[in-house]
Amino acid sequence: MRAVIAGGSGLLGQLVAAALLERGDEVTILTRRKAWRGLGRAVIWNPAEPDGWLPELEGADLFFDFASGRIPRFHEPAERAGLIAERVAATTAICAAMPRLSKPPRLWFYGSSADIYAHNLGLPDGETLGLFGGGEPGSSPSWDLGVDVPYVAERMVNEVQLEGVRRIALRTAFVMQPAQGGYYALLRRIGCELYRGDFGDGSAQVSWISARDFERAVLFLADHAEASGPFNLVSPGSLASADFFGVMRSLDGVKPGYTLKPWMLELAARWKRYDTGLVLKSRKVAAERLGELGFTFRDREWSLVAAALRDASAARG
Repeated sequence: MRAVIAGGSGLLGQLVAAALLERGDEVTILTRRKAWRGLGRAVIWNPAEPDGWLPELEGADLFFDFASGRIPRFHEPAERAGLIAERVAATTAICAAMPRLSKPPRLWFYGSSADIYAHNLGLPDGETLGLFGGGEPGSSPSWDLGVDVPYVAERMVNEVQLEGVRRIALRTAFVMQPAQGGYYALLRRIGCELYRGDFGDGSAQVSWISARDFERAVLFLADHAEASGPFNLVSPGSLASADFFGVMRSLDGVKPGYTLKPWMLELAARWKRYDTGLVLKSRKVAAERLGELGFTFRDREWSLVAAALRDASAARG
């Protein structure tokens, strides 16, 4: 198969590129980086100038849009509208250009996020009945960006008039991999270095997926012609943040510290410039539709995954 990955120089794009190349597919990366040394054949792209990259999509089997992603840093309310437009600008350009193709890709994956769901301590959010977030009780206004960006991107892609193009939204939880700049490194820094106590009452649910299962799920969906629409990519069984960070602290030999109240974290977030939703928002998400199709997860125990990630990180130096 021939695959094209917009934003393919990012962590998720490179995970997918590795999986596709391993099975013998041809992979083209659309990237802004002029000195590209990663996986896949690189094509320099400017989303605002489609004539330079749109021919790459003509007749492709698979197209991945990973050009917009999570916003883990703290931003003031006045900045949010501009940030949403900035994050979905590439997807906007893709949606405008796609109808110009005489033979568009047969399958269009677009990167969404499990952050689209509301702060939730109750029943898990599946794709069918999951409640979208935004201003719900117990949430912080700073978390709404994580809801708005994937919501806007999903709506735009679904509104494009294209015949015969299967579309899949990847509502992905924290993808755990040892790479620098990934969510494992970020959460480990927050939970083991910056702060060593529980966040709030420690009950916020953490949803995650291993890099291996993320790759497997994407290939699984690509190979199942009946799969379309949104899919939650999240390992079964979220766990409370006290337990999630407790595993990492135990592996690192970090002694528990004082409990941090939400207002303390909101103040600290402005200083450290990260979104408190990373540790205070409860993401209780279920891979309902993947299960219905028969997908099985290999990495289900956070303690085992965290130990492997710690070893891999140590080996990388």
